[in-house]
Amino acid sequence: MSASPRSPGSPIHRALPFAALLFLLVGAHALLETARDGLFLTEQPVSRLPWLYLGVTAGVLVLTPLQRRLWGGRSSVALLLTLLGACAVTLAFWAFAAARGAVLGFYVWTALFSSLIFVQFWLVADEAFSVDEAKRTFGFIAAGGLLGAVSGNAVARVALGFTDPRNLLLVSAGVTLASAALSQLATRASCAGHVAQLEVMAPRAMPGYVKRDPYLRLLAVLALLTAASATLIDYLFKAAVAADTAPERIPRMVANVYLGQSVLALVVELVLVGFLLRNTGVTRSLALLPVVVLAGASGYAVGAGLLAIVVLKTLDGGLRPSVYRVGTELLYLPIGPAERRVVKPSIDTLGQRGGQALASLFLLALPLLPQQQQMGATTVGLAVVGLGWVQATWILRRRYLQRFQRELGAGRVSTPDIGGLDLASAEVLVAALGASSVREVLTALDVLAASGRLRLVPSLILYHPDPLVVRSALRYLVPARRPDVDAMVPFLLRHPDDQVRAIAVELWARAGHAPDALRAALADRSPRVRASALIALSASEKDGEARKTLEAIAAGPDLEARRALAWGLGNAPREDLVPIIKTLFLSGDVETRRELLRATPALPAPPPELVFHLVELLVEPRLRSGASDALVAMGRPALVELERLLLSPDTPYALARELPPSIARFPAESAAEVLLKRLVQPRGGLDRFRSLRALSQLRRTHPRLSLDRAALETALDLELRSVFRNRALRKAGTGLGLAQGDGAEPAGTLLLDLLGDRARRGTERAFRVLNLLFPDEGLEQVYLGVRSEDRRRRDAAQEVLLELVPARWREPVLALLEPAALVPSYVPSVLGASPTPESFVAALLDHRSEVVRLLTPCLAREQGWTGVVTRLRAGPRCADAESAATVDRAIEQLERGPEVVHA
Repeated sequence: MSASPRSPGSPIHRALPFAALLFLLVGAHALLETARDGLFLTEQPVSRLPWLYLGVTAGVLVLTPLQRRLWGGRSSVALLLTLLGACAVTLAFWAFAAARGAVLGFYVWTALFSSLIFVQFWLVADEAFSVDEAKRTFGFIAAGGLLGAVSGNAVARVALGFTDPRNLLLVSAGVTLASAALSQLATRASCAGHVAQLEVMAPRAMPGYVKRDPYLRLLAVLALLTAASATLIDYLFKAAVAADTAPERIPRMVANVYLGQSVLALVVELVLVGFLLRNTGVTRSLALLPVVVLAGASGYAVGAGLLAIVVLKTLDGGLRPSVYRVGTELLYLPIGPAERRVVKPSIDTLGQRGGQALASLFLLALPLLPQQQQMGATTVGLAVVGLGWVQATWILRRRYLQRFQRELGAGRVSTPDIGGLDLASAEVLVAALGASSVREVLTALDVLAASGRLRLVPSLILYHPDPLVVRSALRYLVPARRPDVDAMVPFLLRHPDDQVRAIAVELWARAGHAPDALRAALADRSPRVRASALIALSASEKDGEARKTLEAIAAGPDLEARRALAWGLGNAPREDLVPIIKTLFLSGDVETRRELLRATPALPAPPPELVFHLVELLVEPRLRSGASDALVAMGRPALVELERLLLSPDTPYALARELPPSIARFPAESAAEVLLKRLVQPRGGLDRFRSLRALSQLRRTHPRLSLDRAALETALDLELRSVFRNRALRKAGTGLGLAQGDGAEPAGTLLLDLLGDRARRGTERAFRVLNLLFPDEGLEQVYLGVRSEDRRRRDAAQEVLLELVPARWREPVLALLEPAALVPSYVPSVLGASPTPESFVAALLDHRSEVVRLLTPCLAREQGWTGVVTRLRAGPRCADAESAATVDRAIEQLERGPEVVHA
């Protein structure tokens, strides 16, 4: 493993090997399917198909939990070994293909190949990309799979023109072997940042509430019907081909149909899926496939024969993996994420395999009928399934909307996950705007705004009786500058809510109406309305009377009027009003400042002289977020001041601790540079840890962020020295008789606890720095392994570090794994080989922690180390003058007499 970190690269660039790998895997599987059906239909009776369907179901149900136990979270190794094993099994079937019964095992193997390979592939892909990256890259990767299906089926069709279907197994094995080699490129892109869970989970009992929830119950029924229809269509197709096609033509017929399916799926995915979902909605799009199935079954029943079933098989194979798959995923949108993670695997696994098993049992009962009636009975069964499927999708629309309304009414719809809305969802949201529940109306507004559908919000919502709804609607609609909203201004000027009237005053001025109404608003009973009217008039009056009034209010004694003016300026800031903003800001009132902070980001050039005052507000919890936003809006001048304060040891603690998260809100490159400067300082403190944490967050949100490696190496060296300094001091203190537990002296107990805690925290910080140095190596899991009580996990963590860490740090980093281990080169030299009270106290006074330094005089008095007093009087070796003065005061107290120390 390389010691240098890999460049993250763009997500699309890292997705290329995954797309190429999926291309090969799907191509190999397509070759297997064509060979399977060609061999089976020419060598075996169709009556054995139901048993094979059951065999596939049983095999998958057994294989999935077995696969979990075998591989666990080692997905990168599992993919390679699975591909090599699949290649070997396929070669074995090719070698024994001449045996007549081998095709039965090969039929089951083809289905198991899909379950084995694609589960492992998507598991590795999940580990290689963050959620945001997956949204951008998985479509690209899936396109590789569609192209692989087309290519694999095309190769099979061409090959069958001059060779036997058995040789397709050899080609598939070769493609699988090439996939194994390519998989190494893909697994190198894997972050290994979390313990992965299998995409297809082990079957388990259906959660009880699925049976009671009408919507979830309907989804389970749909999964059953979908799987049953696929099984019956496959049986009818193969039975019709076997009955009506000459044996020597069967393989090419199968290859033609599968090629048509893959081409149709690719075209539908690229051209029709988005169009259908946007213009017809999810539920209507899902109804397309069952209607096709019902029509195909009807066509076959009325005598269309082989042609009808071939067309049905082609359309089913083209629509099922494209429109129907995407639509089915969208059906889970109205379900909360936590619930979705529980019910979806159960519904998918048990629904799919349960439907296949039910269809197989139905087919096994066909021999009870005369042979000439068996195909007709199968067609009738498919038609019944198709009818039930159509009926289920019709009911689904109502259940889908009801579920969406329920989540909407509870305010649980997550706007970041909404994306584009289909028509049905948009209808629900628009209807919710007229609901009696305020929470439902507000949630609908938020979702429509997040999805870019504000044009669907009618201006009549401004007649809503609840002022909160009107204010929220205005917050979204005012920036859109809609004429129908401007036409509502006369009504809004008479609204009983003062905030609505104030916003209406702003709209009136913006629309260019005569100022008479604004002058009338100066007599309004609400100071907010009066202030908003003055602000609007100050932009148009030539004599400046309104501006003079604003200046008088800003400098006047009326607190309520000043707060109202600050509120109005926060809503409608202007650059020419900056002097008034500054006057209000310097008044010192917290509420006034909070309102003004809303105005600062909107000003074209916020005044630099306000930087100092804004930074001071970071210690005030109610103003912290607004002050950070304002500082970011001010740009470079604000960042320079924050950097100065962060690097200064004289910055008050309450302010210093808030600086790193505020700096992290600036552009990532600039913020990282400042935070790294703090990390290379040997000075400790909470702001150091928060700087490290802020850098980690920046790296997570900006994976391509470049960090100065030399600075990180310096920071790592400092953290390692901190860990072993604290361990050595704790060991020395124990050796000098400091004890813990009942009866121990309080200062000694406190010091040992403090040193142990700082050693543990230093270990955490060291691993955070290591994670910044090696961002793609999953060191979060290594750190969890270090802290684990499981010896095997600790040994695994040690093995990773042994391979990863360069030689210069290998010894100290590996020593972190043992809580009592020391590295001599990192132990303070002042302690010496045999620590004495004098050397121990000297090392404590050199400590980075002010708390440790201040505790030292109490410890010396408590232990009776009188000879150390001379050392203390000679001058404590503190890192700064303030700490030295504090220690001097502690010495004075020590000399005055006994003092009780509370641990």
